[in-house]
Order: sequence, then C-alpha cells, then structure tokens
Amino acid sequence: MVRYMEIILSDGTKIKCDDRPFNSGAEGELFFSESKTHVIKLYYLDPKTHLPDPHRRTTIDNIVNKYNLVKGDISRAPYFGWPDGIVTSPRLGIRMPMVKDAKPLENYVRFSYWKTLPATERGSWQTRLSIAFRMARIVRWMHQSGLCHSDLSPKNFLVNIKTGQTTLIDCDGLVVKGIQPPSVLGTPQCMAPEIVAGKSGPSPETDKHSLAVLIYWTFLLRHPLQGPKMNDKDPERDDQLAYGERALYIEHPTDHSNKPNRLPFTSDMFTPLVKKKFADAFIDGLQNPSKRPSAAEWESALQRMADRIVQCQNPSCDMKAFVVPDISMFKCPWCKTLYRSPGGIIPIIQFYRSGRIRGHFQRDDWSMAAYPNRPLYAYHSNSQQNPDHKSSQVAIAHFEADGKGKWFIKNDGVKDLRIFEDNSTSLIKYGSLVEIKPEMRIVLGQGSEHDRSILIQMLKTA
Repeated sequence: MVRYMEIILSDGTKIKCDDRPFNSGAEGELFFSESKTHVIKLYYLDPKTHLPDPHRRTTIDNIVNKYNLVKGDISRAPYFGWPDGIVTSPRLGIRMPMVKDAKPLENYVRFSYWKTLPATERGSWQTRLSIAFRMARIVRWMHQSGLCHSDLSPKNFLVNIKTGQTTLIDCDGLVVKGIQPPSVLGTPQCMAPEIVAGKSGPSPETDKHSLAVLIYWTFLLRHPLQGPKMNDKDPERDDQLAYGERALYIEHPTDHSNKPNRLPFTSDMFTPLVKKKFADAFIDGLQNPSKRPSAAEWESALQRMADRIVQCQNPSCDMKAFVVPDISMFKCPWCKTLYRSPGGIIPIIQFYRSGRIRGHFQRDDWSMAAYPNRPLYAYHSNSQQNPDHKSSQVAIAHFEADGKGKWFIKNDGVKDLRIFEDNSTSLIKYGSLVEIKPEMRIVLGQGSEHDRSILIQMLKTA
C-alpha cells in the first residue's frame, strides 16, 4: 500500500507525494507526487547541524524566479524540467514537472548496450539529429541568459527516442558567473579538461565542451576521447589524464595513439561543416576553450545537415537514414546498402549567399540532397530569414522526378525564380515546372539584397 506525506510549498500550497523516494543522488532524494504530474526533490540536511545548506534557498529562489527561462516563454517548457515551486516542509526542496515518455540519454549512447535494444528502441539517425539539435538549442538559451549548467551529461537529458523530444533536468544547480556558484562540478566523462585538471570551474566555455561530447556520443555511439591510449598505470590517474590535461581526440588527424583499432563510425558520416565543428571542439578547442564552437554554431550546423539527409532504402537498417556524401554510387554507412534514386541520379543543391556586391554570390556551408517532393522553404531563399519563425517555414518550391533521370523544380510560392544560364536570364513563374540540369544557377527571391542562389549538381546512384 502506497503511503503519502504532505509537502508544503513557499506559497502555502499543500500537495501529497510518495513517502518513499524513487531515486536519490548526491544532493537529495526524489519523490513522485500523488498525481504523478510532478517530482519532488528534498535536499539532504547537513549531517552536523541538521540544517539545510544556508545558500541553497537563495539558489533555488533565483532559479524558480529571477533566472526562470520558462516563465516568460511557455514554448520552452518541454525543453526544461524547470523547478516551478519551492518546498519549505518537511524540509527544503523543489517541485519539478514530470517528464513523461522519456528516458535518460545514457540509455542510447553506448554501442554495446544499444545493440541489445529492440529495433524500435534504438532511435533513427533523424531522431538522434533532433535530440542533438534540441540539446544545442537548450544550451544556447541558457548561455544567452547568462546561465550555464554544471552537469551537462547523458543522465541529465531525458529523451523520447521515437520522437526526438529532449528535456534538460537537474536545473536547480544552474550557475550564474559571480552570483550563483556551482553545486557540483559535473560528470567526469563530460567535464571539460580544465575542470578535470582542477584549473577551472563550470562556465559557458566548459558547457561548450560537454555539448560537443554529447552530440558526438549521441550520433556515433562512442565517446570522442575514449581510446586505447594509457597515460598512467593507476586506473584513476589514467582517467584523470585521459579526460584532463592529456585528453586526445580519437579521430585526431596526425596523432593516432588514441585511435581505436576498430572505428567503424566516424565524423566522415557528417557534413563537412559538422565534421569541422568536431575538429574545432576536440582538436583546437580541447585545451583552448575560446576555440570551442558555441551552442548557436552547433544548432545552425545541425539544422543545415538535416537538408543533406536521405532515407536508407533498407527497411532493416538500424539508423534508417544518413547524410549523402559528395561521391557517386554511395552507400548507407550503417548497413552498406546502395542508394537508388529515380533515373539513377540525385540532385545536390549548393546554396550561395549574397556577396558584398549586388548580384554576386558566395558559396555557403549549406547544401541539400533532393528527393521527390522535397521542399525549399522561405529560410532557404533569404539569409535574413530565421528558420524558427513560422513565416520562414513556408514552402516556396519543391523538386519532382519523372523516374527516367529527369528532375524538375516547381515554383510554389515566389512571384518569379530567376535562372542564370549562358549569360542570359529566364524566369520560373509562379506555379510552373522547369527541368533542372547540372550547373544550372537559380536565384531564390525577388531582388532582395539577402537573396540566396543555388547551383544544381548531380550525383550518380545505383
């Protein structure tokens, strides 16, 4: 029989929760509310004074009220398990919303365990992209508000592996530089080398390292610094060095001493832009925090990578999708299945942004692999469009194929699209369908200085 205890919040609200914790950690115990809509965290008392930490009340009051990222923007609520109440009795604690249909990310990032999961519980490449993208967005929001998380780790991100929904928990320990110190230093495998070496505490710069680790781990099912290199005979000292002052990227281009003998999945599976972000994080930025990519950079790079993803045509493929490489006759890197497209070719759409001189364009770090009915959105057409805004998510055109090798673009939402070919200009009028060919250039817009253009290239497939 379940027994309940009464919880009193700082505003006088009384609720009931289980009288036995379902989990406990370094700072306190966790209880389910009677309604199963919330989790209650009650902090431990000081074993000597039998009183709560004197700084804890100020810290959680700041998080619930002053630095609350959810209160002013309800659309952010699904991204955070943000405390929404302060518990004053039976002892100091917080109330947090229950995160439903989610499990810790750590359930899905270790290859040996991942292979034991049912196919429906493994998560596709696209759901993993959603998870990585949302982690970057969460960290960006925190950093833009002057906050950082002292323990970004796989156990503190709860995910739905089928939908990609991602929620950061353990938000009661957020750090504000000069105002709110960290209550923990983090999880060793995700801590920045300067923290492991005892040279720094949590900060936005250390968060950047943790985020890069989590993104790599989420996609490639292994830690980017865990290799065979031994730095010390003592296991504890060896770990400290491997994640600290002697940390070495397993994909380092010149120092292969930490490269595993078998490395079937590497950063070559990403777009060049994302691969470069990993190099920036784990080569240039490993011991130089200023070189690490920001959360905003990760968010943009991952968003662009989504345009380069196609579905694997093997229904038994573990990851279901992959990034199209810049080679002909390409295969899914997960299951080695050759990709077949209508007519044996696939258009690759290279985006260009406006240059300093009107009418001139510069190549962007952004490209798209086309497939039948794949749309171009308003944010593709103009460099000032924010992909987050609904007005930017309107389809302006889409691609079609006749199945015999011919591909077409249809103008769905722009007065005119302009084709530049052989020093002449022609129009793709609203509602019309035009065949696309290699090296064709099209301006996506109506004369704005921020219009993008595209260059059509073709890859052969099976």
